[in-house]
Amino acid sequence: MESLYRTIGLLCITGYITGILSEFIPSGYTRKAIRLTVVIYIITSLFIPLEDFTGLYNFQYNDTEDYSVYTENYVIEKAAEELERTISRSLADKNISYNQIDVHIHKQSEGLQIESIYIYGVDNIQKPYVESILASYDNLIFGD
Repeated sequence: MESLYRTIGLLCITGYITGILSEFIPSGYTRKAIRLTVVIYIITSLFIPLEDFTGLYNFQYNDTEDYSVYTENYVIEKAAEELERTISRSLADKNISYNQIDVHIHKQSEGLQIESIYIYGVDNIQKPYVESILASYDNLIFGD
């Protein structure tokens, strides 16, 4: 309660001094500068007594959840989607029809490895062409 009385007294004295100074200073721009300075002083002096409330100023973020697992899963999912798009484009360029492509990526100690690539709906006649087009991928599995 004492800080409230001190703040109200400070505002009254500051307003009184500002009024007296604005009467003695002839220039309009100087008056505006003094008023701005006093307003900034008043605003800051209002927040100084509130310093006792530590909850107002001390923002603490206590989130201890580890997001590295989420980021790893996100990177693995996006890498699989990008491989699916790349394989889809290369098969579309050669006019090979298929139903679905699923890429499974395995995370090793420090890197990612393509575990398997499932291609569904490829005709038996076109399977050797698909194998020759995607020869750089070792783990091709055809699903019917």
